Amino acid sequence: MKILSLQELKQADIELLNNAGSVKYTYLPAKNVTQADLDDVDVILGYDDKLTPLLQKNNSVKWIQAWSAGVDQLPQNVFKEKGIQLTNASGAMVPGLAEQIIGQMIGWDRNLGYSFAAKQKHKWDELAAASYQELAGKKLLLLGVGHIGQQVAKLATAFGMHVIGVRHSDKPANNVEEIYTFEQIFQVAGKADFVLNTLPVTVQTEDVIDQKFFLQMKKSAVYINYGRGKTNNESDLLQALQTGEIAGAIMDVFKEEPLSKDSAFWKLPNVLITPHTGGDTALYDHRVVKIAADNISMMNDDSIKPQKNVVDLRQGY
Repeated sequence: MKILSLQELKQADIELLNNAGSVKYTYLPAKNVTQADLDDVDVILGYDDKLTPLLQKNNSVKWIQAWSAGVDQLPQNVFKEKGIQLTNASGAMVPGLAEQIIGQMIGWDRNLGYSFAAKQKHKWDELAAASYQELAGKKLLLLGVGHIGQQVAKLATAFGMHVIGVRHSDKPANNVEEIYTFEQIFQVAGKADFVLNTLPVTVQTEDVIDQKFFLQMKKSAVYINYGRGKTNNESDLLQALQTGEIAGAIMDVFKEEPLSKDSAFWKLPNVLITPHTGGDTALYDHRVVKIAADNISMMNDDSIKPQKNVVDLRQGY
């Protein structure tokens, strides 16, 4: 099995692939990949738009391991047409992402933004502590109860939060006290102090978080998006933030990235922005390679059929 990696891997991760099965590993940056380079490649680790026209003329690539959990930005129609299997990196970012989300909720309740600003002014303000809050006893609403949602629920529960969730089925989940179906999303919007969106982009979820949803939220509630930017209506979100319909937002994803320098989101004091890096840690690449290695180790014959993190190209996730 010939593997072309667009990511430069550490030696330990290359050995992880080698130990998983009979593989031949090659690293080549996407900008340097030519049609000839793909002629006998079976597997590609990572993806870049530059490869799309090359894949359309290629018949050897059978499997692509994406380097992200979300894959709506990839040319899935091309993969489907060429019979290329796609696996995502779902789960690789979960530990770091969950820690960041919990950290940001704590930072919000403890008003750490004010503390950072006060430090710059050399201001010792003990009275500010009167506004500090605690996570314990608050409600967290999960829009999506997948890998990320369940890990956040585990940590949130440890802090004494009450966790409720919305998913496509009413299947129970660990550390989630109440489960609602997607059809009940507006019904439960007003129950929470924090709303965490980790939804994928589908026909059903695009722009689903809109003015109707924000109007149902508590005015004291905070909206958090670590899913996909296209799942919320950004104009409606801006209005909700500017008019006080909700208290604030913590945003790691936007419809257009990088976020424009003149975006109104930058100017709002009640918005915390991170540049789509919530799940990035020093261990991220290793976890993605582990997904690929696990799939290779489960292949018992000459056929290349990954079983873990497989994307349903009919559904798009």
